[in-house]
Amino acid sequence: MPKSVPLMHKRTNPVTNGRLRRARRAIESARGEAGPRREDGIGYLIRAIRNGITTPLTAEYVSEVPRITGTPHLKAAWMAIVSQSH
Repeated sequence: MPKSVPLMHKRTNPVTNGRLRRARRAIESARGEAGPRREDGIGYLIRAIRNGITTPLTAEYVSEVPRITGTPHLKAAWMAIVSQSH
């Protein structure tokens, strides 16, 4: 998993930029103090999905966070990020 996620690709479009930006924010929150407490963006998303709560952006997070982190799913992404950061 890359330690630092680049802010933008050379060729971008507004939809991709927004999706990447939101996923990166979730990843960065897991790297911080909120990660081990599961008060980060990824942990929040995992709990929301488990409780049947989804939004129009849920599918983007579910696919983008693991893609960026090189993991198979959200829980694996969270575990990899938190274990590397703390």
